[in-house]
Formats: sequence, C-alpha cells, structure tokens
Amino acid sequence: MREEKSKNRLISFLLMIICVAVIYSCGTFYFSLQGVIFSLLLIFISLIVLWLINPFFDISKNVLIGFIIYIFGALIILINSHFTTNSVFMLAIAFPICIWLTYLLLIDNLITKFVNIFINIMAIVAIISMIFWLFGSILQKLHPTSVIYSGWSSAYVNSFYGIYFQPQGADINLLGLLHINARNSAIFFEAPLATFLFGFSLLVNEFVETRKIYRLIFLLAVITTFDTTSIIVLLLYALYCVYNIKCMNRVFLTLIEIILSAVVVILINIVLQNKAINGGSFQDRSYHMIEELQAFTASPIYGNGFDVFTNGSSNSICAVAADGGILLWLMYYFPLLRIIGKISKDKRILLIIFIIMFSITVIQYTYLMYIIVSFAWMILLDPSKNNLLVKEGRKKYE
Repeated sequence: MREEKSKNRLISFLLMIICVAVIYSCGTFYFSLQGVIFSLLLIFISLIVLWLINPFFDISKNVLIGFIIYIFGALIILINSHFTTNSVFMLAIAFPICIWLTYLLLIDNLITKFVNIFINIMAIVAIISMIFWLFGSILQKLHPTSVIYSGWSSAYVNSFYGIYFQPQGADINLLGLLHINARNSAIFFEAPLATFLFGFSLLVNEFVETRKIYRLIFLLAVITTFDTTSIIVLLLYALYCVYNIKCMNRVFLTLIEIILSAVVVILINIVLQNKAINGGSFQDRSYHMIEELQAFTASPIYGNGFDVFTNGSSNSICAVAADGGILLWLMYYFPLLRIIGKISKDKRILLIIFIIMFSITVIQYTYLMYIIVSFAWMILLDPSKNNLLVKEGRKKYE
C-alpha cells in the first residue's frame, strides 16, 4: 500500500513537471531558447520515468501506421524548410516526443489525472493574475517591482514579483464606474495567449469533470483579458450553456438556441467591425493574413517553410497553411474537425469553441498544441478512445 502511494505521488510529480513545461512553451515571460530546449528535456526525462514505472511494448497497429505516415509528412516539410534548426527541433524532436507522451497518457489511463493537474496549475495562475490585475494594474494599490524587456512586443513592461506582467494596455470604461487601463495577460506575452490558456482550461474543465468553482475562476480570468478573442469565447460559451439546459421544453429551447445563435453571430460581427475601424493593429494583421493566403496559393501543397509566417501573424489557421500548405494544415485540422462527429452532442460545442480559439490565436507551434493534436489523432486511430475519457486503464491494443 505504501509503495503504491509513493508510486502515485511520483507519477503526480512527473505529470506536474510536464504540465509546467507545457505551459512554459505557450509564450510566457520566462521564455527563452535555452528554456524551450530545457523544458522539452524535462518532458522527455519525465516521460522516460513514467514509462519505466509501467513499461509497455504493445503498440496499436493503427497508431504505428499513423506515426509512420507522420514521419513521411514531417520529412517532406523538413526538406521544403531546408532542415532549419527550428523545423528539425519542432517536427523531428518535439512533436514525436509529445506523440509518445500522449500515447502513454492514454494507454496508462493518466489523461484525466494529467488534465486535472494542468487545470489546477492554470487556476493558480488565473487567481494570482486577477489579484495583481485588479489591485495592481487597475486600482494601483500594488506597484510593479521591476521592469523587463519583452522580445515579443519589443518594449519594456512592468513586472510584479515576476509572477504577473503588464504588457498590454486598454481604454475601457466599465459602466462609468471603473476605468480599465490594462488587460490581464497573466504570465504571458499578450492577452490573446492568456485568453487561450484560460479558455482552454475552462473548456477542458467542462469536458472532463465540471467543477463550478473552476468554471467561475476561468470565466472571470477570460473576462479580465478584455480582448477580441475573450468576447468571442464568452459569447460561444453562453451558447453552449443554453444548449445544455435540461429542464426546459425542447421546442422552446430550440427557438432560444436559434435566436441566441443569431445574436452571437451579430455581436461577433459588430466586435470585429469595431476592431477594424478603431484598431491599427487589426489592419496590420489583416495585411499579414493576406500575405499568408497569397503565400499559401503560391505553394498550396508543401507551403513556404516551417514557421516562416508565424512571426507577426495573428492566427494559426492562415499561418499553418502558409508555412506547411495542405500537408501541415491537415495534420492539425483534420483530426480536430473529424472527431466532432465522434463525441457526444452536448460536448461538440466545446470542441468547436476550441477550434475557433486555436484558429484565431498564434499557438500552433507549442507543446500544448502538439499534445492536443496527437490526442485527436489517437482518438481517430483507436475508436475505443472516442469518448475522450479513458476509463478502462491499460488494455491490449490490436
């Protein structure tokens, strides 16, 4: 019994290390080239130890075939990218490690444990960020402890004890009572990245084990980022909540869903139009999107080289197409779109919200997205995983 408890503690510790390394790769202010390599090394070492605790040698035939196909696809993109250091590191090292990690989490029934640890860490990040955002950035009761340089925005930003940063301002009057002069970016380079991590945690919490306190924490965190992505996420999440009301007449509920869907579309359109009119940043990014689409049409199959268009891009859907053409685009989007029909109806909106979040955020070349995409592929390659919740434990694969 004691050995089993020690083993579980070790597994939880290793999963926590992996989660921290994954979050680190998502554009945090602790980010550095050496840090990216070190964080992947931590993931790899933790993965090896997890495998040694419960080694397995039975690999699904479908998963093995899928991995071989990935190798050929990655090789084509690497050749087209002239084997740049970044492309080799990401496609030939980081992505395969994340694929192996995802497979181990599934086969060892650790995916739910991993997700819960990830959510716990992000909840702590969210709470800390909201405290410093409110009492520091807004009410100015807490003051910055230092100023650091941000390579992301090429500017100096305020740091609060190295656990909260203030890279982006805002100019919002909240009902005439409170002036919002800063977005909550938490430990991330910009508010959209914080929105993605908080929003992803919110959706996963709904997917796996709905905890109302975490729902509240992540909803408040998303609200405090005050960016376009957060508005879209909140509107779509409201639609999800209405869709899942159980105690209302079905016909009446369907009518409400139709009306609310139309309202959501109209509001999102208004938000985007206001952004276009009032934001120079929006126009710069629009030009960048046009460049990406032109680059894609110039080389639609293989793209223009891995990670060429990500710098300065405002979204993943165009950058992936420009970088790796149809080949890389399908690697990301095919499994995500395909599994929509393989999950329960009450969860589909959550996946659709995630796909939208991913598409409008520059997050594609991170360990988190590699794990998510690998997870989606595993669900397709092994139908026993199509409920997104592994409850059987380790099983013999075909």
